[in-house]
Amino acid sequence: MEISKLSTFVVFMVLAMAHSSVAQNLPKDIVLAHNAARAQVGVPLVPLKWNKTLAAYAYQYASTRLIS
Repeated sequence: MEISKLSTFVVFMVLAMAHSSVAQNLPKDIVLAHNAARAQVGVPLVPLKWNKTLAAYAYQYASTRLIS
């Protein structure tokens, strides 16, 4: 059975929203929710890990986009 990208996205968003409503949104909580969603749809890759360098870059990038 083939799962569409939209179905995968919907499952991930529902799980992420449900989890974030009870989590404190710590990096480990975000990664756990994301990995749970990936596992539910059968992503055969290794679980993701939080990367502080990438998070800092994303934060800086988002901060510059808020100003413009």
